Amino acid sequence: MAEADPIIKEARIKYSGAFDLLLLYKKLEAWIKRQRFKSVKEVRYAERVKPLGKVVDITWMASKSEVDEYLRMELEVKFLIVGLNEVELDRPSGKIKLNKGDLELTFSSSLVRNGKNPPDWSDQSLFRRVYEKFIIADQIEKFKIELYKDTEKVMDETKGFLALYRFK
Repeated sequence: MAEADPIIKEARIKYSGAFDLLLLYKKLEAWIKRQRFKSVKEVRYAERVKPLGKVVDITWMASKSEVDEYLRMELEVKFLIVGLNEVELDRPSGKIKLNKGDLELTFSSSLVRNGKNPPDWSDQSLFRRVYEKFIIADQIEKFKIELYKDTEKVMDETKGFLALYRFK
């Protein structure tokens, strides 16, 4: 049975103001793919129209496998946008259309061991314990560190992207 070790659990970035949702969406997806994660899957998309604007809830899952698919790195990104409306801003170069609302992004990552799940390896089997403790112990730690860094990088990319909208 697969076992997940949480690396970062529900780290949040909050932003309120004008931003380009479509560009943020594309930039994050491209960054995740550049980090060798398999295709980003949108596992949830919900949109509700409220009097003050739309409420959008999106969840992404991305993963990449290592060590003959025994180890799998998983990254989950949740978007929650409340009061989403289109606005037009005057800039020196002309008017631009952006989105305005309260954005909350939640990032979680975990390292899944025994992802391939060989049929004769139970959670407490001798083979599995020897394999994880002596054969791939260094690789497990290396991948935990790599996943932590990848998650921090995507969060930094997001913060940097949203910081651009603070300046006029």
